[in-house]
Amino acid sequence: PTYMGGVSAEFAKFKDWTSKRWMEGAWRNKLAAGFTASASWNGDKHNTLYQLLTLALQHGMVWVGLGLPPGYNHSKGSAEDLNRLGASVGAMAQANADQGIEGIAASDFRTMEALGRRVADSAQRRREEPDWQRVILEIVRWLAEVVDVSRAYVYENRMDDAEVRAVLR
Repeated sequence: PTYMGGVSAEFAKFKDWTSKRWMEGAWRNKLAAGFTASASWNGDKHNTLYQLLTLALQHGMVWVGLGLPPGYNHSKGSAEDLNRLGASVGAMAQANADQGIEGIAASDFRTMEALGRRVADSAQRRREEPDWQRVILEIVRWLAEVVDVSRAYVYENRMDDAEVRAVLR
């Protein structure tokens, strides 16, 4: 949950606990995604998602975003729209403070399910595609098209003879 503008104290303890895993690189290249809920419509849920994203990236994980357009942001929209809270980094839910989980809208649960399917699809594609370098280059090409730039670069960190260097592809 989002509590006081960020992750709960319990999750903050978990983050600290992961430092040994970080040192071992135990979660490197694993998939990660996040969702959160709070009582307020905004509730600083983005802060929580960015804390989850940062932790995942510190661990070298691959973050899977929501991949849905924002819902309920036009006159024909409704609270039943997928992604009604307009997130992109992960899924968000809202429930009134006096209701708890039973107050979460069905559309928020459907949005979280959509994120779960996206993570599962990503895992399946990773399993089926042994040539991850080709996939990464395809993703970079797609991102370049989306943001309308003529060039995109991939930097690769390599260790050769105990020397770290960045390689441009």
